[in-house]
Amino acid sequence: MFNVAVIVGSLGAPCVLHHLGARRTLMAGFVVIGSGIAVLTTLSGAGAPVGRRLVSFTLMGAALGAASVASTQTGTEAADGPREGVVAGALISAAQVGTALGLALTPLATTPAGLASAYRVGFLSTLVVAVAGVLVSLLISATRAPAIPEGAPPSRPSPRRPACGSPPRSRGRWLPPGR
Repeated sequence: MFNVAVIVGSLGAPCVLHHLGARRTLMAGFVVIGSGIAVLTTLSGAGAPVGRRLVSFTLMGAALGAASVASTQTGTEAADGPREGVVAGALISAAQVGTALGLALTPLATTPAGLASAYRVGFLSTLVVAVAGVLVSLLISATRAPAIPEGAPPSRPSPRRPACGSPPRSRGRWLPPGR
């Protein structure tokens, strides 16, 4: 369910970015991730309620998908045209390395006192990371794209960043018009 929620969150992220901007999208994503982790810290060992786990992982997945798109968009917008691909690749690589480090280091924070307390310590350590994400999100500019000056012709949405609610492009660049 988590993976499906990540996909849904990343697909809905352009609309959220359009309405909230990158800073608020990142902050909301980290707050929801932190909330899901906080729910997981309340679970006991065996027989933990499946419903609470399902809701928690679904919310965390959707928020992670939206926050990932917002961070990638923020990073690539900061780069000039020819370097956008390099920046996007560096951001994706950093996310992969961060995931691997998180999976490797979180068990080190757990104690041998018991499985339930070990999970709780692991969840609390990831909650600290989510709070750090909220704080780092404050560094993102809160300004939105400038408004179109009065009298200027309206511009069409960029094919890279279509306006929220616009239909998907039906043709790829490789097809000639009319096909």
